Formats: sequence, structure tokens, C-alpha cells
Amino acid sequence: MARQRNAKWLGWLNFLSIKNYLNGSIQSKSSKIGSNATLEEKCDSVNLTNYLKGVEVFLKEYTNEFNEPSEIIDHYKEIRDNDEALARFKQLVENYIVWLKETKGLSANTSQNYQAHLRGFLKWNNIIFKFRNYNETSERAKERRKLGIDFKALKEMSFKVIGYVNDFDLKLLLRWLQISGLGSREIFKQTFGDLRYKDLDQQFVRIDGDREKTGIDFTTFVYGYVKDDIQKHLKLNKDRADDEFIFGDPKSSYQNFQRRYKRAYKTMIDEEYPQFKESKPVFTMHGYRGIFETICRMLRVPKHIEEVFVAHLSDNITRAYVLESELLENFKLVQEELFGVRESDTREQIEREIIQNLTNALMDKGKRKTIFNKCKDATADEIEAISLEYKMNYLIESIIDEAKKEIIENPDKLIQNENFINALIQNDNFIENLAKKIGKINRII
Repeated sequence: MARQRNAKWLGWLNFLSIKNYLNGSIQSKSSKIGSNATLEEKCDSVNLTNYLKGVEVFLKEYTNEFNEPSEIIDHYKEIRDNDEALARFKQLVENYIVWLKETKGLSANTSQNYQAHLRGFLKWNNIIFKFRNYNETSERAKERRKLGIDFKALKEMSFKVIGYVNDFDLKLLLRWLQISGLGSREIFKQTFGDLRYKDLDQQFVRIDGDREKTGIDFTTFVYGYVKDDIQKHLKLNKDRADDEFIFGDPKSSYQNFQRRYKRAYKTMIDEEYPQFKESKPVFTMHGYRGIFETICRMLRVPKHIEEVFVAHLSDNITRAYVLESELLENFKLVQEELFGVRESDTREQIEREIIQNLTNALMDKGKRKTIFNKCKDATADEIEAISLEYKMNYLIESIIDEAKKEIIENPDKLIQNENFINALIQNDNFIENLAKKIGKINRII
């Protein structure tokens, strides 16, 4: 019976790497097998599917780098003196469980089982890596599972909390956490001097520092809304000394911002997720770091580059010099995953949509439509109509300018909600009120 059950896998026993793995792994898991049992006896006592399926899926579906189990071992032998290649290989293995869950759609338990046996295969062939623990044992993780909150929902929450913040400093901090994956303490350590002399006219501005917890150097970038907010912050505080921290004393800033964050989070939960009101907080201020790290793993950002972003302490690789172009390329990939498209593209696209949609709306409303129809057919002699057309064009431009100022002040909503612009232009009051604000609607229509 056992031989028939394991028929699919008998060919795998020709590989020395598989023999090494099964000899050690089955023996360590099955106490009923005597230490003197042969490999054949060990294999007959278990279902080999449970031991080899994870390796099979890794080879045949997850990666196209290896065709046979032995090639994994041979590859390791070739790269074991190359720190960067080792880091990439470890990243490939570490991302396997993320792929199993996100792409292949396996349950958490099955994914962990497949990953565990792949790691066992490596271990019993003398490939020893220290991997992160994928068993989600924290109370917050348990609470999320119980409430059915997955990574997509957490990412959505990360945007929504920012939308409920009116405090400029807190909004800047949360946006910065979101795009960088840094811990809040690393941002609190930034001084006015650190930022004041940066070339903020660049699209992506490099920021360097060290993480308090690990003492490891980090590199990140600020751009888009974060860069704009930093410039505003510097202007508002132009008299502050270079050595002053941008958010005040780091020791007291953390608790201060935590309190303000919790208020915004509570309001967001009350209005967006009333079913979670009685639950413990499922997304904290530090959660932005976790989302950034998860996206790095999903995108297979090389481990040595991820560590430069988030200042992780690693015992497995020697930090090598990384080109800024490599860092920026991977940083942009993470931002695309966060925002759907790059922030600069999003903003330009939004502005184009605002201009087009508002123009269409203004031309298609009652009296205005009639006036435009008259102007369109006007002859050279109809001076008044032509004059009216100019006035109407000026009115449209003024309304659009005013609308852009108001709408783009809340870019988070625009990025989150694709229907936001259309909902606005379909609201007659929105357009009328904007026109009245600039005091021209009554004179022209």
C-alpha cells in the first residue's frame, strides 16, 4: 500500500539531495522508525507527498531557475561565497510562502507546510539560513484573522486613516511612513538641517539616516505629496535652527503622535468599519512599516535592498554598496504597488480628468449649454455673442482653477476613489458654489 501511495515520488529517490533530506527529516518526525531503518523502510512508513510536494511546486510552478532538486544544491555551492547572490537566493526562498498564499491561493496552513518542507530540504543538505517566522502568533494577527482582515484590507485602511487626519504634522508623518516603510522614530530624528539643504526640486529626494533600534543605516526617498508637505513645513518653520528636530523632541513626539493617530483611527473605524468598533486596534501607526515590508516581499525586492530601505539587522549577509539607481528602481516598484500607478502620473492624470470633466459639465448645464450653442454658431458681426463666449471661457477657466485647488488638496481621496471626480461633477451645487465663490456667475449668466 505504501509503495503504491508513493509511486509518484520514487523517481525522486535517485537524487542524493532528496535522499539526504528524507533520511534526516522522516527520522526526526517519526519516532516509531528505528534509527537503523533503511531509507526504503523510512519512505514506506510515511506519505512522501507530505514531504516532497512543497519542493515539487517550488521547482515546477514557482521558479524557472531550477529543473531538478539537485540543481538547487549545486546553485548554492556556486554562490556561497557571493553575499549578494546568497541574499537573492534567500529572498527567493523566503518569498515562496507569500506566492503560495497570494498567487496560488493556498491556505495559510498548507502554505506554511510547503515552505517548512522546502526549508527542511535545504537544511538537511547543509544550506542553513535564518528565515523569518511565518507563524502569525501575535495577538493582533490573531484578531485580524478572526475579523477576516487580509493584506488588501490593511492597505486600504492605511489610506483611509490618512483621510481622517486634519492635523498637518500628523498627515505628513503618516504619508512619510506610508511611502518609506521607516519606523516613526527614524522620522522623528530628522532635523531641519537634514532637510533644509536637500535639493527639493528633484522628483525623488534621497534621505539617509540610521535606525535607532538596530543602529543600521537606511536610505529612502521622498517625493510627490510628501516632498510638497516637507517644503511647506520648512517654510512654516523657516526661523527654526538647523539642529532642531522637525517634529519636536523625539522622546515626547512618539507618544504625542500616537495619541493623535489613535483619535483619527477611531473616527475612521466608527465611520468606515463599524463592525470593528468593539475590537482591539487592528492597524497601528507602525503598521505602515509592515505594509511596506510585505510589498517588498511580494515584489521580490532583493533582500539586501529591502534592508537598506528599512534598516533591518541581518546576520546572513555583509551589506554591500548599492547603487542609487538600484535603490530608486526598487523604491518606485513599491510605490506602484501602493498607489496603483506612480504618484506623479496619478496627479497629472487627475488634473487632466478634472479639466476635461468640469469643462464638459459646465458646457452641458441648462443656460450655459444654450449660450455655448449660440456662440458656436456666431458670425463675425455678432460681437456681443463673441464677447459672451470669451466671458464664458474665462468663467470655465476660473472655476476649473478653483476646483483644482480644492480637490487636489485631498489627493488621498482621489487616489483611493476612482469615482470621486465624477461624483463631484454630477453635483450641480458643487459647480454653482465654486462659480459663486469667485463672484462671476451672477454677472455672466
